[in-house]
Amino acid sequence: MRRVVVWDLPTRVFHWALVALVALAYVTAEDDGLAYQVHVLCGYGVALLLAFRVLWGFVGSRHARFADFIYGWSMVRDYVRGLLRLDPPHHVGHNPLGAIMIFALLAVLIGTVWTGLASGGGESDLHETLGNLVIILAAIHVAGVLADWLLTGENLTRAMVTGWKELPDAEASRETPPVRPWRAVAVALVVAVLAYEFVAYSQLVTWPPAHSEGEYGEDEE
Repeated sequence: MRRVVVWDLPTRVFHWALVALVALAYVTAEDDGLAYQVHVLCGYGVALLLAFRVLWGFVGSRHARFADFIYGWSMVRDYVRGLLRLDPPHHVGHNPLGAIMIFALLAVLIGTVWTGLASGGGESDLHETLGNLVIILAAIHVAGVLADWLLTGENLTRAMVTGWKELPDAEASRETPPVRPWRAVAVALVVAVLAYEFVAYSQLVTWPPAHSEGEYGEDEE
């Protein structure tokens, strides 16, 4: 067995920052005033993270790239059959069901952010529905991680913290090192420029958000 880097640092930072911001956004969603402003700020942060992750899915390290976890139907079928036998095939990166969940979470998160922006900081039934769906998908994702740990003994949470996995020598020899850090910096700069242009010209980013103006905006008049 050999220890190799599977998840690069940018992917891990994205993952845990997204967990923190989504959780904070969820618990502040129903409040007014300052708490709701925190909710909106978290939404902006999630938007930046998603933009980074989409770009990183094309230029990041091997297992961060979307091409690494786009599986054909036959591989999904074989994985499900193995799972039903309580003996799922091993995958170094995302397994087929995990990959489906990743794409589903990214799609729903993008929809959640967009409906939040489109509402101008106000209330939106679709935004709330998508936000609840994110939590449901996240819970299923966590359950899948726990199931994988019980069935295979592989601690995916630890791997997403440290970046390392213990792999058989044959698998480890096929792994490639993570990309250089400058690439993540370049992607972050591109995201920053795109965010600046979006804020400057879209008129969808407002402050303070409409939902909190009653408490803060009117008192100042």
